[in-house]
Amino acid sequence: MQEFPLDWYRETLQDAGMKHTSAGFANMYGSQWVWRQLRDAHTHLNKCKHPGTTLGLRKDVRALEERFVREWGEKDQCFGMDFVIAAEWQTANPT
Repeated sequence: MQEFPLDWYRETLQDAGMKHTSAGFANMYGSQWVWRQLRDAHTHLNKCKHPGTTLGLRKDVRALEERFVREWGEKDQCFGMDFVIAAEWQTANPT
């Protein structure tokens, strides 16, 4: 599915004669989520049948773990935003 920026949806709804409301939801990732993803990477590498590839990827995952500890610590981080749009037909303004 193609994703468009929120402004595109707003403009498209307005062009269609609708008014809208929207709410954003931050995508927060905690340290436990990151560690789970890194652990999963190691698990999948255990299934790899190419030793050279596995060795290189293990080094990359370890480097990510070190970077994570250095840059994040135990803080949560926000990456992107999801949103919900509600729209309704605009009513004509009385004159």
